[in-house]
Amino acid sequence: MRDLRSVWRSALSGWGGLVLVVLRVSAQTASEDGGVGERALRQVAAAVTAGQTTEGEPFEAEGIATLVSEHPGGLELELTSGTGRLRVKVADKAGLSPALLLNSRIRVRGVRRSAWTLDGQSVPRLLEVSDRAAIEQLELAPKTWTAYSRTTISNLLRADFEAKEGIVVRVAGRIQAVESDRSLVIEDATANVRVQTLQKKPQVVGDPVEVLAQRSRTGTNVVLENGFCRETAQDEQAAARLPRVLVSAGEIKHLKREEALRGHPVRIRGVVTCVQTQYQAMVIQDSTLGIYVKNCPFEQSEPAQVGEFWEVEGVTDAGFAPMVRPWRVVRLGEGMLPDPVYPTWDQLMNGSLDTQYVELEGIVIAIQFRTLMLLTRGGKIQVRLPDLDPATFAAYEGSLVKCRGCLFARHEDETVALEVKIGEVELHSPLISVVERPPRDLFATPMKRAVELLLFDPQAGAFQRVRVGGQVLHVREGTGYLMDGSNGLRFVSRENTDLEPSDLVQLVGFSELGGPSPLLREAVVRKVGRAALPAAKELSPANLLRMDYDSTLVQVEGVLVNLTRHGREQILELETGRRKFVARLAGEHRLPDSMPYGSRLRLSGVYAGLGGNRAAGREIDAFELLMNSAADIRVLETPSWWTLKHTLAVAGVLAGGLVVALVWITMLHLRVEYRTTQLRQQILERERAEQQHALEEERSRIARDLHDDLGSSLTEIGMLAETGRYQPAGAEDPRQRFDRILARARTLVRTLDEIVWAVDPRKDTLAALLRYLGGFAEEYSSTAGLACRVEVPSRIPERPLAARVRHHLFLAVKEALHNAVRHAHASEVAFRIDLVQEELQVTVADNGRGFDPVSPSEGNGLANLRERLAGLGGRCEVRSRTGAGTTVLLALSLTRNTFLS
Repeated sequence: MRDLRSVWRSALSGWGGLVLVVLRVSAQTASEDGGVGERALRQVAAAVTAGQTTEGEPFEAEGIATLVSEHPGGLELELTSGTGRLRVKVADKAGLSPALLLNSRIRVRGVRRSAWTLDGQSVPRLLEVSDRAAIEQLELAPKTWTAYSRTTISNLLRADFEAKEGIVVRVAGRIQAVESDRSLVIEDATANVRVQTLQKKPQVVGDPVEVLAQRSRTGTNVVLENGFCRETAQDEQAAARLPRVLVSAGEIKHLKREEALRGHPVRIRGVVTCVQTQYQAMVIQDSTLGIYVKNCPFEQSEPAQVGEFWEVEGVTDAGFAPMVRPWRVVRLGEGMLPDPVYPTWDQLMNGSLDTQYVELEGIVIAIQFRTLMLLTRGGKIQVRLPDLDPATFAAYEGSLVKCRGCLFARHEDETVALEVKIGEVELHSPLISVVERPPRDLFATPMKRAVELLLFDPQAGAFQRVRVGGQVLHVREGTGYLMDGSNGLRFVSRENTDLEPSDLVQLVGFSELGGPSPLLREAVVRKVGRAALPAAKELSPANLLRMDYDSTLVQVEGVLVNLTRHGREQILELETGRRKFVARLAGEHRLPDSMPYGSRLRLSGVYAGLGGNRAAGREIDAFELLMNSAADIRVLETPSWWTLKHTLAVAGVLAGGLVVALVWITMLHLRVEYRTTQLRQQILERERAEQQHALEEERSRIARDLHDDLGSSLTEIGMLAETGRYQPAGAEDPRQRFDRILARARTLVRTLDEIVWAVDPRKDTLAALLRYLGGFAEEYSSTAGLACRVEVPSRIPERPLAARVRHHLFLAVKEALHNAVRHAHASEVAFRIDLVQEELQVTVADNGRGFDPVSPSEGNGLANLRERLAGLGGRCEVRSRTGAGTTVLLALSLTRNTFLS
């Protein structure tokens, strides 16, 4: 372990550590003709006071580009550092890639301008930059590198890249030439290309580098602009075997669990946001993310304190999320706590902000042991505070609070994958600030009408308590429906309250406008009396879906089409006009006896809209009717009964038709069954004959191949061995005879491999054929001493292919290569496979002596090729000229039935 640590520390020794982000002001102290003097730099805070005179002063700033916005007039950046934010305007955006600038650490130089703050102060928060020459890219975000896969330089130079101008590409190679501090040429095994960078970094010819850049053209030449280079290992294979040094918390957090368990070496710096002395652990956060550091060797130094700046060396590990197990921790001094993250609701639910410094805001609606139940803007969440005294929690009940600290996602320890506990988080080293105390008397809150909740109110918000009054219409599954005048609203009470329809109440709660009607959450209810329910509003079939009806008492007519029971709830399904709706009646209520399906009913109840969103302006999709008792159901009309005469007449007609239908169906069934049996026998016989014929053909072909190729080769080997036994000494060098035997044996093995490949059913695919043809062409040419260039498509569709087609196409390719070797006297062969509009094209081109296609041919090779391809439904084209080589094109249609297995 000590040897491994020494190796990793040696690898880390050249790393200079993370650079603290600062804003720097530069002033030129000498004129151009007198020589450029030294620039005085000083650290400044982002919140510069209005009294400083900085208008028009040369300025240099460094930070993370957290926002990159394009507009016709140029580019606008938001530069963020530990000291604040700076707005940067770039007049000329030519050559700048927003995709590469976003989340990158950059340095910009320009002229500082003042800007007015919301409270009327003029502060230097604006920087004007002329063009990309004033922007230096210092470091790319780690995830930017992983977002793009590597490609070769020759691939970038291809003509079919024309439609992709301006895309970001990633290549690797060695520096071929350095033209300036921002221009160099790199090359890989395929080609070279010029790279223009936003870095001012010395480069050395021959160094291996990796480049992310934007592909563009200068005239007819391809150029990589807005590039960023980073050095790679001299031997990438050796580097792949060594762990990669991780220098930021973001890199560690983005590791998969399996990768983190491999123990990559780590050296990071950051501010301590949480300390767990019982585990000898802490959380440090850098400019990317926060990371958990467990089992710290604090015996080497004083225990960490929140807000200190520390350096950690160690290896990666994994718990709920990737973390670090250190072997060395060093306190560097006091630090600045990072700006907190304000989590969205989904981030709180999925645990993605584990070990991040956050701030939560909400109403404390309940207190448990070391846990606050917060009502946030997104919903309820349990916040466990293990570092605070539970005796102090009572002071927060009902208050609007801000909780700032290091967030830990709660998870199930029993599960292997450590699943997140939905709706539960922990906050360590918390700071709690009470924003607003609850009123002593909740019902002293000013009264509002239900309709006023939808009107403008400058003080309205998710955490503003409102008081409304009205009459309870219905209570179902914890949700109450209240009517205030002609307007309705829903409420969810904080405590179980015995409410009944007709009760007059006052409610104090927190309003939410995301549903079809306003909703009061965590409502405190006070009864003030009872009164008769108001008259129900009559609904027409043409005007059933309106949000205005939600939580109001309505009356609607419909035809009963279904009646079911779910638990203690009876569910009626009715149809009115072209729409259907559901009416629900809870409790043990006896429905009217004379209510068969098809009855026309009039129902009274509370309108409950489904799917609407008043805030988004989206109308409801459907509605349900919530009834309080069976008295809300009135039968208007029952379906008419048929007379006995009509019933008997219809029954007679139906009986006669049924008898005729049964006789006809029986006869038809017998005929169909007889004909089906005949067809089944014919199909079986035909399939048996076809299978037998195909089997015989395949067996005959294998026998011919074995006899012609293997038999002749084995016979020749036998003859060579037999004659060698009786050969007089000195008549022939035995090595020559063994060389001949070895050559025939190799030919025999290759021929046997071809026969086995041809009959292997697992190779009956287009992908298997093309891979085999490419390997065969390369091996055949190499054996013959020819240079061979093989091009096979990288993406091949997985299509079935009959063995007969594979075999004949292979023989055709073999014949074409044989012609190039034996007759063309070529020194180079190009073998290429293309898929063009459902057609497979195999091209064999040589640089041999060629021939005149018009002159009669002495052999049958080309004729055999054409016949072979014609038998497969394809074509063979031969192009040649004396002294200019020969090109043979073998083409097959992929849509013909020869490609069906």
